[in-house]
Amino acid sequence: MQRKKASYFRSNKLLAGVDAEDLDRLATRSEVVRVSRRSAVWTHRSPSESVYWIRSGVVRVVGPVQPKRELTLRFHIKGELFGEHALFDAGPRLTLAEAQADAVIYATPATEVRGLLRANGEVAMRVARLMSGRARRLEARLAGVTFLSAPCRLAALFLELAEDFGVRDSRGVIINLRLTHKEMASLIGVTRETVSFCLLDMRKDGLIETEGKRVVLLDPKRLKKMSLL
Repeated sequence: MQRKKASYFRSNKLLAGVDAEDLDRLATRSEVVRVSRRSAVWTHRSPSESVYWIRSGVVRVVGPVQPKRELTLRFHIKGELFGEHALFDAGPRLTLAEAQADAVIYATPATEVRGLLRANGEVAMRVARLMSGRARRLEARLAGVTFLSAPCRLAALFLELAEDFGVRDSRGVIINLRLTHKEMASLIGVTRETVSFCLLDMRKDGLIETEGKRVVLLDPKRLKKMSLL
């Protein structure tokens, strides 16, 4: 297992340029965490003591928990660092993170990664760019919740998910992430019923197909126009 961890950190693009000795120390200090689907990586108000790296699976981060409502902030996939706010803020978590699919995760003490960032300015800049990009994506989605209709929000969501989970085939782009209507609703701030009606209309208009819990984008160009309305 130690060799697997060392191999993971040595091949992680975020850590390119870090000395092999430092990467081996990172691997040694990182704990293997296996999280089954729908189980929590952390819960609301958990201490911010570690950062996490995904070896396999998908993790969903959900915004401040409110009774009967949730807002999915983002998904994290294989190879990604997440929970990175622990590097700069030791306050309790304000979110919930759970496995969207069975996941193997490496948990590293935030103090360990913080020391690595101090010693390697280029890696620190990569982490800063990563956080900035995530914040920009989230701001764009939240602006859509305020100003766009539900169909436009859903179109924008599909295009966003296609960037991370898109697989091209002869029909268009398959979003290789299984989502229920309720989970889609939690990403764009509408009800499950609203998502069901929007999907029905999109299918009738030839914009998408659905395969179980996966969506196939048949006409990304029209979806792009729709998302900007």
